[in-house]
Amino acid sequence: MANGIFEELSQAKAIVHKNMMEVSELYGQTTMHIHSLRQMFDAIVEDAPKDYLLFNERQMSLLNAMHNNVLALSRLIKVKPGERADLTAPVNDKELSEATPSRHDK
Repeated sequence: MANGIFEELSQAKAIVHKNMMEVSELYGQTTMHIHSLRQMFDAIVEDAPKDYLLFNERQMSLLNAMHNNVLALSRLIKVKPGERADLTAPVNDKELSEATPSRHDK
């Protein structure tokens, strides 16, 4: 009986350790995304015109990169330990509709 309990505890400890390592990795990735997003935001605020139509190619590219970074960050935040998602897969229409509130949600 004691051997069975020890085995269960050993297995539980291994699962907890694996999940802790995964949470640590997810935290690191989240921190990197947030830092990158902050740098992009600071750059666009510094030199972007108030009117979107006056954005140059670099500013529009930076805005697009910020958009993609936010989508990747939202995917990353939804990942649960033990579930690995393909964070590099293209964003599909369903994800966009779930991420964008409709007029009825406001």
